[in-house]
Amino acid sequence: MFTQPGSIEEIKSDLEAGLPHLTYKMEKPLIGKQYILAKNGTYGAMIFKKGEKVQVSTYNPKGLTVAFGVLGIMVTRALNKKYVATRNEVFDYMSARYYEVKKAF
Repeated sequence: MFTQPGSIEEIKSDLEAGLPHLTYKMEKPLIGKQYILAKNGTYGAMIFKKGEKVQVSTYNPKGLTVAFGVLGIMVTRALNKKYVATRNEVFDYMSARYYEVKKAF
């Protein structure tokens, strides 16, 4: 049954119960909204709540993505299938539970 996502803290608790093999951390940048970082080793997913919608995007703080930005992301995605695996896993779990979940770059 689909529900509306609650607060970012409730989403984090739900993810911890549903996908316990990932590690979760709340992040708050200087500018922008608070988000959840779900990691499986080096690769991970960032979960943002925008109004009633939830957005899941990829996360990789190292290597080509930092050095070359969007070009580095495209090369990394083409060469390494693990890069989007955590994002896809989190997205699949959340889209089965919540109304509006969007997959981002």
